[in-house]
Amino acid sequence: MVVLNEKDRKLYHNDKLRLEEKLLKIEKDMTINREPITIVQDFTPLSKAENPYSKYAKNFGLLFAILGFILSIIWQYKRKIFDLIVKKHY
Repeated sequence: MVVLNEKDRKLYHNDKLRLEEKLLKIEKDMTINREPITIVQDFTPLSKAENPYSKYAKNFGLLFAILGFILSIIWQYKRKIFDLIVKKHY
């Protein structure tokens, strides 16, 4: 009688481990993602647009300043430069 009344043995080990794993994952998500995520637009300087006009103004301004300085020196000493070139040809 004892043998006939005995219930079937089932292994719940895999089911229990799977449920515990799900529980740990849910608890981890609840602790890590507790608050809603907000995105701040202007948080880093990388999100700001680069202003190429100021960069071009600096580069061309410096170039024209140097060019103007050289042309003013040539204009000031044009007679001496011309005489020097003429003397070298003869």
